Amino acid sequence: MRNAIKIFSVIFLWLVLVFFITTREGKKQGLIKADIQTLEIKAFDGEGLLMKKEASQWFIGRRLVDSNKINSAISSIKDIDLSDIISNREEKYQDFGVDPMGARRLVLNEEVEVFIGNRASDWMSSYLRYLVSPEGDSSPVYIVSGIMRESFPVSLNDWLEKQVFIFSQPLLKLGLEMEDNQYEILSEEESFEDILQQLTRIKASGFPESEQDLKDPFKLTLFFEDYQDEYLIE
Repeated sequence: MRNAIKIFSVIFLWLVLVFFITTREGKKQGLIKADIQTLEIKAFDGEGLLMKKEASQWFIGRRLVDSNKINSAISSIKDIDLSDIISNREEKYQDFGVDPMGARRLVLNEEVEVFIGNRASDWMSSYLRYLVSPEGDSSPVYIVSGIMRESFPVSLNDWLEKQVFIFSQPLLKLGLEMEDNQYEILSEEESFEDILQQLTRIKASGFPESEQDLKDPFKLTLFFEDYQDEYLIE
């Protein structure tokens, strides 16, 4: 009886050891270890956009990206669990939607490229693979949760900050330039607070894909302590 207990104990300890070894070796967190400074999103037809981080903010060109959306996207990339490999067969890429013609492509820091494919059967997970595996071998297909192809659209309207006026410092005065006339409204004036509240409520309904010429615009200048912003308004 005592020998049977010893044998059972040895088997149990061996199983526990195997579990911890395989868990530690098989689990990988995040698509990239370094801090993400650039994120490029590409559709299969070549359409795409490039976002770059400057200090704590993200931009597409000179346009400010919605901080909530980009932070959520970056978190999903950094926290992803790559422990479940669903296939190592290249001929299965199309079935999982991780081939170049079906996937959404992400390029991180201009060096790590991944394909986000179809949703899995539970609709809470997706298929994903690296263009070039970090392990240096074949590029397996992972099944992952928390990251979806739909979370990375290629439209400007889905990413840009909709609030037009965001003030990082107290506003000192407003400047208006219309044709040959110029006006200034100081912060001490009675109408200043009402104008300021109206400005902070303005949100964009959409964005043109490229900058366009405005017809007969007037110029609005916002004066802060350390800088000033200029806007052309039609």
